[in-house]
Amino acid sequence: MGAGGRMSDSSEETTKDLLKRVPIEPPFSLSDLKKAIPAHCFERSVIRSSYYVVHDLIVAYVQYFLANTYIPLLPTPLAYIAWPVYWFCQASILTGLWVIGHECGHHAFSEYQWVDDTVGFVLVSDLGLLGVFYAIKLLVAAKGFAWVTSMYLIPALGVHVFFVIITYLHHTHLSLPHYDSTEWNWIRGALSTIDRDFGFLNRVFHDVTHTHVLHHLISYIPHYHAKEARDAIKPVLGEFYKIDRTSIFKAMWREAKECIYIEPDEGSKHEGVYWKAIDDSFMCSHDDSVRWNKVLPTKVNTHSWDMRLDRLPTRDNLDIR
Repeated sequence: MGAGGRMSDSSEETTKDLLKRVPIEPPFSLSDLKKAIPAHCFERSVIRSSYYVVHDLIVAYVQYFLANTYIPLLPTPLAYIAWPVYWFCQASILTGLWVIGHECGHHAFSEYQWVDDTVGFVLVSDLGLLGVFYAIKLLVAAKGFAWVTSMYLIPALGVHVFFVIITYLHHTHLSLPHYDSTEWNWIRGALSTIDRDFGFLNRVFHDVTHTHVLHHLISYIPHYHAKEARDAIKPVLGEFYKIDRTSIFKAMWREAKECIYIEPDEGSKHEGVYWKAIDDSFMCSHDDSVRWNKVLPTKVNTHSWDMRLDRLPTRDNLDIR
């Protein structure tokens, strides 16, 4: 019992430190951070980057081959298990491939801009989309829509799900500030993110999940140098660096439940700095409004309202929506 109590206290302290607000006035510059990173971390090898593209494509093909060849032979109960396993694995590896395409957009694939543009367009942009749409059309005609859905469309949807989850968790946390135009500057904005731990998926996603703070600051460092570069700048960042190792499902639930609106601290000299706030009560105190759909989750209403009116989702603004 005693040990359990100590573990509980330790867990509470860890959670308290994790949700502690980061400072807002960095004493370092971007130049200071770059100086702390070993020179070789800035080197971008087209051969090494291409290796990861080929690796992911081979893994994706092997998974497709196994699913297409053997899942139809399984008894129905086992097939119901095997298909979701395939969808998860294929969506994961394709998300890693998307990450490499994303790096091309940040000139982190090679030293040559034209190479980055070409690979990026093929993997994630116009040329890639046109090729995929044409291939889908041919496959539907040859194999049927159900086959295309099982083999490709559901894994492709899974990529979008992973992308939304990763992006959401990187930029939504109670410890992170938001700025209006009176307080924002580049380095403050770049530091308004947090690293996350996706377990074994960190490697599948080419470490994008737990090196995102670095990516915000220096986006042209390739993923295979990102962990070393991140560890090099952590002593300089100090309290400005955070990583949340909360399990992903728990983190998603916590952020969706608690990060509803933002508000400034009363009496603070930084009136343009806003923080996400926790509210246990229903935040809308006025009469029902056409803009607010109570059938939809509060989070959906908040973001829809924010995008429509282009206003900061503070408590007062949401109340007078």
